Amino acid sequence: MRAPCPRPRAFRPLVAALLAVVASLLVLPAAPASADTTILCRGFADCQAKGYGNAGYSGSYTQMWWRMYAGHNCTNYAAYRIVKAGMSTTRPWDGSGNASNWGVALAGQTDQTPMVGAIAWWRDRGHVQVVERVVNKDWIVVSEDHWGGDFDWAVVRRNSDGSNWPDGFIHLRDAGVVNLARPSVAGTPQVGVPLTADPGTWTPAGRTDVQWLRNGRAIVGATGLSFTPRPYDLGTRLAVRVVAHRYGYVDAIRTSVWTPAVVPGTMQVTQAPVVSGFPKVTGTLTVTGATFDPEPSGTATQWFADGQPITGATAATLSLGADLLGKRISVTTTATRAGYTTQTASAPATEPVGPDRIRATALPRITGTPVLGETLRLDPGAVNVATPGVRVQWQRNGVVFGNDSLYYSPTVTDLGKRISATVTYSKPGYDPVTWTATTRHAVQSRPGIRFGSPSSRRVYVRVVAEGVTPVRGSVTLTDGQHARTLTLDPRGQAFFSAWWITGGRHRYTAVYNGSWLVQAGQRSIWLDVRR
Repeated sequence: MRAPCPRPRAFRPLVAALLAVVASLLVLPAAPASADTTILCRGFADCQAKGYGNAGYSGSYTQMWWRMYAGHNCTNYAAYRIVKAGMSTTRPWDGSGNASNWGVALAGQTDQTPMVGAIAWWRDRGHVQVVERVVNKDWIVVSEDHWGGDFDWAVVRRNSDGSNWPDGFIHLRDAGVVNLARPSVAGTPQVGVPLTADPGTWTPAGRTDVQWLRNGRAIVGATGLSFTPRPYDLGTRLAVRVVAHRYGYVDAIRTSVWTPAVVPGTMQVTQAPVVSGFPKVTGTLTVTGATFDPEPSGTATQWFADGQPITGATAATLSLGADLLGKRISVTTTATRAGYTTQTASAPATEPVGPDRIRATALPRITGTPVLGETLRLDPGAVNVATPGVRVQWQRNGVVFGNDSLYYSPTVTDLGKRISATVTYSKPGYDPVTWTATTRHAVQSRPGIRFGSPSSRRVYVRVVAEGVTPVRGSVTLTDGQHARTLTLDPRGQAFFSAWWITGGRHRYTAVYNGSWLVQAGQRSIWLDVRR
């Protein structure tokens, strides 16, 4: 029954800074080069005052636990703590209860790994302690009582030579991480919709590992806080299993509540189908553009006439026959994907199918320059039907002036106006169709540029044009090295008297910069300038 413990060894004094930091057991000082055992407090009252408890032993130490001697005694204290942790009040072995025998009697539960709640066993010293905190493999905090001594808390650090360290750690009721709030899963269990795991709350806090489960089995690779059910999850129930770790504590495991069965995902229409083509007899309609999220594994097409399915019309194109004349055509694209509900996207119905229409294979265009003295030519283009009727109408600023020829020569009346030609194609059984071609700019007159030297070191330039009086705009005079630009006066003239104009024969170039009615142009001459 006896299990005495030795009186405590002489310990090094604890420096003030160490006491201040370690008192809360939140941060411990770095181990010195020559580690030892450091007392943090001594006696129930002193330890309690400094924040180090005794789990109620101060009120029970006069009682025998596991048939150990009552009073201050390391084995009685260790037995008390193990019983408080949930073990039976009956000692789990027969024979000697001396501290030196604990690790022998409990050899199957003794190893070299320190854990919070384990019993630190010193065989040669005949002493046991309760591990309160594991800083690392060489540094622990313990609480202990002593035969013939007193209760204390201490920091134990393994010396560099391996001494001052327990002979083993007895694992009877190691402390484990405790779950305060159960893990949970948020979101709708639906294919394609992300679920989010909350790992719960644990004490003491540490690392948590998440594993998603499907019908009780781990999902390979699903270890993050988010998981998106896939098609093969359909109909299964999901949960997250969380393993909580904290150095020096037994891992804890807890699983969330299982979700309802995963339901099919909802495929979204990201773009409705588009029908191209003209709803005309002998024409072809084509459906394109339907897209879905997620991308479907298969799609099916069905064409409708006035809302009724067209037999056999399941291709991307539909040839319009006489039987569809006057009917509105619509189409649907139905998408399928494993694990998702079937989704259908529809295109709006077309206008009623009408007669065929003439289509251009080459659009009309006007060639030639819209300038007085030039001739414009109309290229009527080409259409997709043979021997159509063709009608041409020339227009001036949109007003028809009645010329059916393919050629037209602009007149003064056309100055400043855009010339266009409308071509109308027609044929029995087809809707007539009209296209218009227009010149790139309004009709202009060509400029005539004249030079002169009316007085000493002075040059004038005059611009004239058919049908335009006076010519407006600006003119630039240059001798090849110098240049000056002036605005034409109300008579269409500009007088230059720049410092670089000197008497004698010189070659000058005048550039007319153009206006709405007159083309740009230039002229170069040798000019005798008055001295």
